[in-house]
Amino acid sequence: MCEPKDEPAFIMGVGAGYYKTPEVFLDEATSMGISKRIPFIPKGLELGKTVIYLAHPKACEVKVTSALQRAMGILEEARTKQPRLMEAERNEKKLGIFCAFIPKRVEKLIWESEFTEENIEKHKKRGIELVPVPDNDPDHR
Repeated sequence: MCEPKDEPAFIMGVGAGYYKTPEVFLDEATSMGISKRIPFIPKGLELGKTVIYLAHPKACEVKVTSALQRAMGILEEARTKQPRLMEAERNEKKLGIFCAFIPKRVEKLIWESEFTEENIEKHKKRGIELVPVPDNDPDHR
């Protein structure tokens, strides 16, 4: 059971389109580290201190009771050999938190034309490491 302190924390989604299961994400994170693209750095994020919780649409297994549309089998002792509705439990995957981490650094991709000493110093004060990419790089548009 997770019992977080009264300190700011954040939740980030891990999309099922990129990672079919939380385990697939964790396998990659174990071998390569965690790298998530974010539109901005959240106010209150303290590197080395703030906890980030990761959620995935298939992280939790939940038991769901439902009526089966067709009987699993026809009971031998039944008078009629017709299928009957039967109550049965099944498991479904639902959204949930599956992992937490504390970020150690933030890297920001920046165009080479904006990679200036002034910009480097401004971001360094906030603990952000700039990573230059070519101005015409189509992968980072």
